[in-house]
Amino acid sequence: MKKLFMLLAITGLLFTSCSKDDDNSDTNSVKFGSELVNTPYSFLIDYDGYYGIFITSVSDITKPVTGKPTAIQFLINFRDGVIKEGEYTYSDDMATDYDPEKHYFDAVFRFNGKNWTQGDMKNGKIKITKSGSDYIFEYSFTTDNKSVTGYYKGSVTNVY
Repeated sequence: MKKLFMLLAITGLLFTSCSKDDDNSDTNSVKFGSELVNTPYSFLIDYDGYYGIFITSVSDITKPVTGKPTAIQFLINFRDGVIKEGEYTYSDDMATDYDPEKHYFDAVFRFNGKNWTQGDMKNGKIKITKSGSDYIFEYSFTTDNKSVTGYYKGSVTNVY
């Protein structure tokens, strides 16, 4: 009887999920609607003094990419090339209320090879923190009437 009870308890655990398992809050990934893709790489790209935080499924962005890559890029005015902690929302960098300490000014999202324009990410946000030598990027936005959430924790490779 004890063995039967133990078997039923273990079986119940196997088929039980909690909300933490249903999101991507602790994995380097992006969730688009119900689809989840790993994004284990991050790069900082210099665009003549403006910097892009690039979070992607591609390990080397300096070589031609094949397949259906996933990537998210937020352009933020890090004039000195140093990633600054904070929470950033969209604002046009020519707008009178633009503040580089609070806003990203452009963004691009590509999921499994399909592009969306930067206009689709103007309602989003990215939160940047640092833990030791790792950066943590938590971001969310809506595009194509679907929710997008993402998380990245790790090093950021400079690409100039």
